[in-house]
Amino acid sequence: MSEPELENNGIVLTGMITVIITIISCLIMIIIYFISYLQIKFEVLIDKNTQPRNKTRSILDNGIYPSENELDETKNKNENNKSIGLGSNFMFLLILSNFLGGINELLLFVHYRDTAGELDSILCNIYGVIHNFFELCGICWTSMLTYLFYCSTKASHEIFYKENKYLLIGFIYSLLISIIFGLGPLLNNYYGEKNYLCFFKYSKDDENNAIFISIWNICNGTVIALNCICNCFWLYKTFGFYAKKAHIIKKKSLKEYKQLLIYIWVFRMFPIVLILTGLIKVSTRIIGNFLNPLNLLTKILGYSNVIIHNLNGFFNSLACFYFFRGVFWCCIKEDDDEEISNDYFKEMPEKEGETNE
Repeated sequence: MSEPELENNGIVLTGMITVIITIISCLIMIIIYFISYLQIKFEVLIDKNTQPRNKTRSILDNGIYPSENELDETKNKNENNKSIGLGSNFMFLLILSNFLGGINELLLFVHYRDTAGELDSILCNIYGVIHNFFELCGICWTSMLTYLFYCSTKASHEIFYKENKYLLIGFIYSLLISIIFGLGPLLNNYYGEKNYLCFFKYSKDDENNAIFISIWNICNGTVIALNCICNCFWLYKTFGFYAKKAHIIKKKSLKEYKQLLIYIWVFRMFPIVLILTGLIKVSTRIIGNFLNPLNLLTKILGYSNVIIHNLNGFFNSLACFYFFRGVFWCCIKEDDDEEISNDYFKEMPEKEGETNE
């Protein structure tokens, strides 16, 4: 067995271990989501004596800066519909994308080891399409989550009152991007590189092949880059907003100040994981075209890419667990079952003509 093949086997083994961790953690979060759904929809699995608030309907779901009339309207709507919040649905769809993508990765790794790297071209096309599709789905749902977090800095944003509209927008956005840039290359039969990724296959004898694959690579990288840039912008805006709010809350209640800081830092995991994954993935593709496969930097990037990419769902699940922890009412102390008061967010006066945008 050649050295490149041994290196690929090492990366594949690493990928199998990390992706199994992601699959298990995502499966746990999917189960927790449905338990939460049952709690809200049918009022089951809830301690009737304490009736703790379900923390999945948190600041992220309801907004933090609505007027009193809109807040009452939202509360009445939630009570009548008994529906799970928009933020929780976004998280579920992100975790579902990570879970299905993880299953595909595991099957690919197992198949690669069983065939000693000699993958069937048709199956390799299928693996490549599914890999790209669910990766892009995960990126899009992460962007929708970060945008929702950004919208929480705006006074009475409609996203908190028109949940179905923005859920539909999320579906259209994620499916459109994933179908175009996931299935598009299949039209030209550009999937099928027989390695542990089953991605685009280059043909040294076909100049058009190299050109079009470069175009698809650039388009794919551009989509990831644009989503990362948007996430960076939304993070920057929310950082400034919440820094002011945290300063106000700290004067009123140290406990709620600490709760807000935890909330902010846990939520930042979603875009940070996306940005880190995107940077490593793009770097691996660019540098890999210029360096020898056995180069130390290429090896480091290869292992980093497979580890970070396959643990993406694990890190997202950890963040989601914080927001869904209200499912385990028996593990939550009564003193901890408090949410940050909206009143604190209304006490920071705005300058004339200034908005939270």
